[in-house]
Amino acid sequence: MRHALAFVSYLAAAPLSAEDARSAAEAYAGLPVVQRQIDDMFAPAMVAQFFRAGVPADVEISPDKMARIGAILSVAMMEKKPEVMEVMVTQMSALFTVEEIEALTEFYQSDAGASAMSKMQPYMQGVMGAMAQVMVPVQQAVLPDIVRILEE
Repeated sequence: MRHALAFVSYLAAAPLSAEDARSAAEAYAGLPVVQRQIDDMFAPAMVAQFFRAGVPADVEISPDKMARIGAILSVAMMEKKPEVMEVMVTQMSALFTVEEIEALTEFYQSDAGASAMSKMQPYMQGVMGAMAQVMVPVQQAVLPDIVRILEE
């Protein structure tokens, strides 16, 4: 009997399994606010901005064309949402403890967490726009060096 109690105590003290972390990550990923964040990230305006950031600044693209590009990219990215969610769950369960994932879940279920999450898309859109303004001139400045490396 003493051995059985010792074994039960050992199991209770054992670290939670990867399955527990995965389950917690799946619960987090399934939150409506997280699902909305992914949808917002794949919204036409957002994916158009990501696209624009990868195109040299001297390439002119009209607002109409950017809107059409954003619409096409948005549909394509939404088709990849299950894969993105799987990557998110896999990464989260590998990097965070169950306790951390549960704390994130609890926070994003709160009013403050839901409010913060609702601001992530415009926040990221603003950051990406600013980053593009910084990165494009840098990329253009170092392009000759990159071309030399690639030609080696």
